Amino acid sequence: MQLSDRLQAVTTVLELSESFETAKAKLRAFPWNYEGPEVIMTRGHVANLLRRFLDGEIGAGTVVDWADLLEMREDLDFEEEDRDWLTNVLSELSNPYTNGELTRERAMELLVEAEA
Repeated sequence: MQLSDRLQAVTTVLELSESFETAKAKLRAFPWNYEGPEVIMTRGHVANLLRRFLDGEIGAGTVVDWADLLEMREDLDFEEEDRDWLTNVLSELSNPYTNGELTRERAMELLVEAEA
């Protein structure tokens, strides 16, 4: 597999452009350790995820798995001006036992923040 395959797999997960299970399997085919170019995560990626959750297209479990899969990846970086917000949101969404399960109300709050 080539470098571009890895970055495409990260992008596919970020954008949920395929079923989450398919995208996750493709990304997990690559080793965890990585040095090289990174895909940049933006508020738009979070907004897309939250809209799909609010529309009932994906469930809270997929949101948790999405955030958990992306949290602390070496092939993913954050848009600089939103780094703190994005890392905090990933942490919140990936830890429902600590932060509580994602509710429609919280998803709407985060969506407003993501689109700000």
